[in-house]
Amino acid sequence: MMEAAFGAPEREVALTVLREGPISRADVGRWTGLASPTVTKLVRRLVERGIVLEGEPRASEFGRPWVPLTIDDSRASCVGVKLVPGGAHVVVTGLAGRVHDSFAFPLDTSSPASTVVALVDHLDGLGAGAVGIALPAAVTADGTLHVTRMLGWPRGANLERDLQRALQVPCVSANDVDGLTIHAHWFGGLHGLDDGVLITLGQGVGVGVIVDGRLLLGHQGAAAILGRLWTPEGDIFGDVLSIDALVADATTLVGRRVSLDELPSLPEARPAVERLVRTLGWFARASAIAYAPRRILLTGELIGLLGQGPEAIVDAITTDWRDDLDVPEVVVEPLEFTDFAKGAAALAIRRLFTGGG
Repeated sequence: MMEAAFGAPEREVALTVLREGPISRADVGRWTGLASPTVTKLVRRLVERGIVLEGEPRASEFGRPWVPLTIDDSRASCVGVKLVPGGAHVVVTGLAGRVHDSFAFPLDTSSPASTVVALVDHLDGLGAGAVGIALPAAVTADGTLHVTRMLGWPRGANLERDLQRALQVPCVSANDVDGLTIHAHWFGGLHGLDDGVLITLGQGVGVGVIVDGRLLLGHQGAAAILGRLWTPEGDIFGDVLSIDALVADATTLVGRRVSLDELPSLPEARPAVERLVRTLGWFARASAIAYAPRRILLTGELIGLLGQGPEAIVDAITTDWRDDLDVPEVVVEPLEFTDFAKGAAALAIRRLFTGGG
């Protein structure tokens, strides 16, 4: 089992190897700003602890061969849980984020207490070094839950604290989109960036934000809830940007109940799709103005309706854009539902390295 204690410089080096590996000592120094002798000393400590692995030397175009550094994935088992009303989706990863198993099961989510009991039954034998929970709620840095309407729980519960007491392993919880954003920042479409925005579009619209290399939480964990803002047409973004809203609009246009799958083939439903894309463009523009990201990553069940690319979103962002500011890059990335559980596992990995910070 991985030891939990890391000094700040050692932790910074370990996280750099995790996010950027395979990486050379020289590049670790460039990423962290640490002097070469300091990097050499800290890497040696991490190798001795079995956290970092040294690969076979690789040829370099300039100078001596370099030794690739990676995190030993087998050093710890991390469990990520995506909670939904009445069930959970789970992935089991190693310390480097490699997925080793995934499964789903129903559970009683009628209360935080019943959820903890059910999770312990399913997770207790997995040998987890840490557990991350992603759930549809605003979550503070200490795990206190707010805005839990989808689960119907009372405000103020602390699932991570109660689960940690029951399992006796480090646990951490976060809003599901925030967990997904951490995963994208470390391993996915926001990798390598200090500033980025993730927008997910499906049952609703959600935003996760990385500013200066850190996840933005805000008071009560409620930062980046842009879905409650108003569109230029006078609607609330969250009332337009969802599967239910899109299907309702299309049903009105077609004159009968339509399914999401048949929408692209119905010409008379096209205005509903165009409205959703137009509104998403305004939403991305609001995100660009609020957070100044280098990249906006679009994902979720409805992203496929953008067609061949994000041109309509870019057009909306650049309308009346300041010419002295860079326009954020817009990237579309498909979403698998297990990606939310992968995000929870990334939270668990971060918990092991940082102690929750």
